[in-house]
Amino acid sequence: MKKSKILLPITMCMFTAGTLTSFAPAGRMVREKENAGAYEMYVNDVSVGVIRHAAKGLNYYDDVLKDLKEKYPDNVDIISDVHFKEVDTGKAEDISEDKMAESIEKAVDIEAEAFAIKVNGKTVCHVCSKEQADHIINAIQAPFVKSIETAANEVQEVKFVEDVKVEPEKVPYAKVKEEQEATDMLRQNQEEKKKYTVAQGDSLWAIAGANQTHVNDILALNPGLDVSNIKPGQEIELSAEKKLLSVATKEKSTYQEEIPFGTQEKEDKNLPVGKSRTVQEGHNGKKEIQVNIVRENGKEVSREILAENIVEQPVSKIIAKGTKKPEPVVRNTSRGSTSRRTRATVASQGSANWASGTVPARASEVVNFALKQLKKPYVHGGNGPNAFDCSGFTSYVYKHFGYQLNRVSGAQAANGRPVSRADLAPGDILLFSRTPGGPVGHVAIYIGGGQLIHASNSHKQIMTKRLSEHYFSTNFKGARRILE
Repeated sequence: MKKSKILLPITMCMFTAGTLTSFAPAGRMVREKENAGAYEMYVNDVSVGVIRHAAKGLNYYDDVLKDLKEKYPDNVDIISDVHFKEVDTGKAEDISEDKMAESIEKAVDIEAEAFAIKVNGKTVCHVCSKEQADHIINAIQAPFVKSIETAANEVQEVKFVEDVKVEPEKVPYAKVKEEQEATDMLRQNQEEKKKYTVAQGDSLWAIAGANQTHVNDILALNPGLDVSNIKPGQEIELSAEKKLLSVATKEKSTYQEEIPFGTQEKEDKNLPVGKSRTVQEGHNGKKEIQVNIVRENGKEVSREILAENIVEQPVSKIIAKGTKKPEPVVRNTSRGSTSRRTRATVASQGSANWASGTVPARASEVVNFALKQLKKPYVHGGNGPNAFDCSGFTSYVYKHFGYQLNRVSGAQAANGRPVSRADLAPGDILLFSRTPGGPVGHVAIYIGGGQLIHASNSHKQIMTKRLSEHYFSTNFKGARRILE
């Protein structure tokens, strides 16, 4: 440990009319006859009292320094500069030793070699050692590492989003914090949550614009929020609390996911028109997926698929559709001479887009379920639940409610019934070409208010957009209504 360093340029100065008399430093004071008078004692240019005898003040000072060296650790510097100034005898007072010592201790500077923990160049706190600073930093990151290990995933990287540095600095000893206090300072919030109370006539898009945020961000902060049914007095979170430090982690995860089975149809000439039967039941397959997941403070912000391996192939469901036409029915009249032939008709089967026995979903339920997928990554060929391409996303949403859409975007133009742009309703499938005049190559779901939600190839995630934006307006090919 470093020894205490005491700087003692101690000089007794008696200011007279034009003359300056100096005395030797402490411990070597020259014993001279003192004139009748008094002395004001200064420590680091701070007056600590007026006494009749300077030597008495030095004795007080020596006792204080002895106590300070016992009170503080060896690695501190005790810095003081002591001098005296002659003053009028009338200013002298009988000052107690305790009071004088207290004044001297307050005036003495105690400095320590410490380590500053800085966030983005700004000092947050000081601690006594580099080892302690590293221990605090590890303690802040530890819960997020433990969470990854508990999930049996492999930790790839742990770091702070901010620029965090530990640098040596000499500071007043009082600024050096205990470990727990320094940890609490680094864990504090930089910004608190921001909330908004819905007023009459508000829409989510108007609220987002007025508060300089985005609808996507509001929906991510308010799971289950019904965008088409916000009510006056309802409280909505506009921003999450922001920590002074954000811990970014990267982990490798391996999991299995179901591969939905498809449905095939074949004609059966022995089965009447309008009738069907299941020839083979379908079974989902399985695939193993390996991904890298990036999180901030435990919340997933991105996911990169590294590999996919088929564990079990799906088995398609096969349905036989009847093509046999009914035989003509001959009915004789009671008058006996006239007969007429009638042909049986086949009753309408209703919409073929939803499974038998499934109650059609409300548009708001479809929209809200679609919005729950916001910010999930775009992956070509993705069917969900963790990644999607555009038609995989629309198929996944409607499959949740029992509807079977065609898998590719062009084929979804045959699902449901056509609706005009002027008659769009939440839940409608929107069809777009990739280039003006081209075939259907992209699909989205209309969520109302001139907005749509889709799996964006260019932005690599599920997100909302305005239908009036250039690409969507220019390449709009039509819409299909699945819900009836």
